[in-house]
Amino acid sequence: MEPRRHRRAFNEAGHAHELTFCCYHQFPFLKADRTCEWFCDALQTARKQLEFDLWAYVLMPEHVHLMIRPRRPVYEIAEILKAIKEPVARQAIDWIERHSPDWIPRLSVVKNGRTRR
Repeated sequence: MEPRRHRRAFNEAGHAHELTFCCYHQFPFLKADRTCEWFCDALQTARKQLEFDLWAYVLMPEHVHLMIRPRRPVYEIAEILKAIKEPVARQAIDWIERHSPDWIPRLSVVKNGRTRR
């Protein structure tokens, strides 16, 4: 697996941002309609709560592209990303635990004695 690449986020008022992010280990979780629906719901909720305009988006099986423009003069791109991604991850893990628990070891990481998914 390739090392993770990180792009520096610039929080400049009035600027649009192109955001690209992948599913965990580039698994094609977004092939499932339910996952795409969870993503779109989370995106809509985050858009309202954090006041940003959504100019465009593309959902691919293992990654996402967004074009957004925050309306607040002060904002954090990291906060926007977390508000979009975290609810989807929680729903996906809950679904997997109920319907396909054999996947859980593939999604689990033990760090400092704590198991995280």
